[in-house]
Amino acid sequence: MKHSDRILVLAVLAASVLLFFGVRVVRGQKSGTADSLQVSVSVDGEEKEVLPLSKDVNVRIEGRGGNSLMVHIEGGEVYVTDATCPDKLCVHQGRIRTSGEMIVCMPARIVVEIL
Repeated sequence: MKHSDRILVLAVLAASVLLFFGVRVVRGQKSGTADSLQVSVSVDGEEKEVLPLSKDVNVRIEGRGGNSLMVHIEGGEVYVTDATCPDKLCVHQGRIRTSGEMIVCMPARIVVEIL
């Protein structure tokens, strides 16, 4: 390994570390607190519910094709506990807590997003 190769490897590593921490700082500034964030639930592009992320609640959302989701908000996190869609991918997407994150159920055309 030549001297110039070592410099290149170190430069790439340094850029990676800076990028990693830069993204964390920017994401932290955008995330807000659970008190200031809201959960938007849309069906086929039409907003049906806007709920505070700071309040624990369960709500059933009726989607398209007879499908529905049970959306659960607890401890500043949102997740789907039950779905009538065949693949249940929305249930397996897990918990979201940061602004911009979303859970999508394509068969029901439901989007749960943190604003």
